[in-house]
Amino acid sequence: DLLMRVAREHPQALVYPITVTSSTASAARKKAAKRIIDEMEKTHPDLVKEAKLVSGEMMAVAITWHETWYQGLEDAANMYFTEKDQQGMLDKLGELHATWSSVDRVSETMRVLSFIHSYGRDLHEAWNWIEKFKVSGAAVHVNQAWELYTTVFRKIKKQIMKLDELHLEHVSPKLAIAEDLTLAVPGTYSETYKNHTQSVVRIQSFLPSVTVIVSKQRPRRMSIVGSDGKTYQFLLKGHEDLRQDERVMQLFGLINVLLDKTIGIAKLGVK
Repeated sequence: DLLMRVAREHPQALVYPITVTSSTASAARKKAAKRIIDEMEKTHPDLVKEAKLVSGEMMAVAITWHETWYQGLEDAANMYFTEKDQQGMLDKLGELHATWSSVDRVSETMRVLSFIHSYGRDLHEAWNWIEKFKVSGAAVHVNQAWELYTTVFRKIKKQIMKLDELHLEHVSPKLAIAEDLTLAVPGTYSETYKNHTQSVVRIQSFLPSVTVIVSKQRPRRMSIVGSDGKTYQFLLKGHEDLRQDERVMQLFGLINVLLDKTIGIAKLGVK
């Protein structure tokens, strides 16, 4: 009920985090988020539509098909060869191959088309061997599949290691052309906006280049231009639970508050 009240009074403050939560793996969180979103759509349909677009496309930018398959094949290999979990391996490969049914994204994203052109034939052949293995249980069939999967895995790894920049038009054409949105720049909304003491900083556009930061999880740095003319930078992380990062930031914030209240240290401006 409290979140419902916040959604009615300050939709801009809640629409983005609730939309992201609706895509979580937790059934309970997803159900609660959907209930709030359904209610918000009754009064702010355009705002909810834009939030769904932005959050969904940001997820696509955070994890490309190359990275999805790279991580998925690595997980499947560990299940089969290390953990001896044959069914887990089959389930993981099934999830990966199910992505081919994403017709909309396939038809609109150049990077996905490139992936299919480069690896589609080998992956399709590998899956055919897996299907034969499901029926026969013959080791020769699964071995044939993994020869192909391993070849694809190594090629994808080389591409990923060289990746330091993404062009938005190739990974998310919808964000590349999005402009003059009703949706506020994430993290900028304040309750003072509702009192009309300050204008809401809305999303004007997205800069065309996305930086890939060289680290284990390869997060992205994306820039959004606000209606105030300023550029806001955001970090997109597709393989991690950001709640841990949030707790660390809260801890740092608490430490700063304590330092500010400590006589002597506050005068030194220590942060």
